[in-house]
Amino acid sequence: MAVYRMKFAPDVIVAECAKGTELYDLCRAEIFEKFIQHGFIGTGWAEVPLRQGMSDEEIREASGTPKGTIENFKNICAIGKDDLIWIIHNSKYYLFKVSESKVGTNWLKDTFGNDEKWFLDRDIAKCFTGEWLEIGNEVNVPGIVINNMGIGGTLRELKRAPWLSEMAWNNASHTKVYDIHPLSEDDFWDLLTDRQVEGIVMSYLQVTYDCIVNTESLKHSTAVYECELITKNGVHYYPQVKTGASGNKEFPVVNYCAEIRKIAKETSFASVPVVFYENEDYGDYEEKGLVKIYRRDLMKFIQNNKNYISKSVLQAYEQIKQK
Repeated sequence: MAVYRMKFAPDVIVAECAKGTELYDLCRAEIFEKFIQHGFIGTGWAEVPLRQGMSDEEIREASGTPKGTIENFKNICAIGKDDLIWIIHNSKYYLFKVSESKVGTNWLKDTFGNDEKWFLDRDIAKCFTGEWLEIGNEVNVPGIVINNMGIGGTLRELKRAPWLSEMAWNNASHTKVYDIHPLSEDDFWDLLTDRQVEGIVMSYLQVTYDCIVNTESLKHSTAVYECELITKNGVHYYPQVKTGASGNKEFPVVNYCAEIRKIAKETSFASVPVVFYENEDYGDYEEKGLVKIYRRDLMKFIQNNKNYISKSVLQAYEQIKQK
C-alpha cells in the first residue's frame, strides 16, 4: 500500500470556466461532485498514452520526455489497488482508497458514453475507481500530508509514515480497517505541520533563554530566519527551523552562521544563530554561541511545560505516549 497526494487544479479548456475565470471554482465543484457520485478520481494528460505498470523508459517514450522529471507520469502508472490518495477541496481533506486503476483503458467512454468529452474538456482523463472518505479539516490530518500539499507536481507519493494515513482512515470511518502499530517518537514529528514545529521551537527558546518574540520580525518575507527573539539584556536569537529530510546538506549550518554574523555586524547586536533540523543532521561545523536544538530537547520541554503547548500538539504528543 502506498500513499499519494493529488492537487485538484485541473486545466479546464472550456473558456467560460477556465482557470482565472469567476466560474472556475464552480467547475471544480461540479467535477468533484461527479467524483463522489460515481466513486472515482481522475487527473489529466489525455494526450499521453500511459498504462499501469509502465517502466520509466516506456513512460519517457510515451510522453516525449527524454530528459527532465516524469514524477507525475510515474505515479499515475504506479497507483494500484488499496493505495490511498489525499485530496483537498473547499478546505476539506478527503482520502480516496483505490480499488482499480483505469489508466490505459476505455473506462471513461464505457462508463459515461458521449459524456466522456465533458470530463476530457475539464482535464480528467487518467482515472481510478474506489471509495471516498471525508477526513475533515486540518485537525484530523497528519502534518506530513499538510506539509506536502503545496509542493511538487500534481501527484506526489508520501513515502514517510503511510500508517498515519491509515490511522486517519480508521478515525474518520470509526472502523478498524487498518491494524495500526503503536506510534513512535518519529511518528510524532510526522503528525505535526511545519508551523506547529516552528511554534514548539519558539516556545522552547522563549522559556529556555528568557526571551520574547519581536512580533515585527514575523512579517518578514525574505529573511533566512523564522523570527527574531530578544532578551531583556539585548541578546538577539535567530532560529532557523527545517522539517522533514532537509538538513546540513541542503542548508549548511556554516552558511547560516555567516548570515547571522552579517546581521550582528550591521546592527551591533549580540546575535545568536539557532538551528533546529528535524533530521538532526548539523554536520561538523561548530562556533562559539551556536545553539543546536535536538528533538529530545523539545520532547522534554513538551513533557515539562504543557501549558505552553497548543492543544493540537498535545493531542499528537498524547498519541505517542499511549504505547
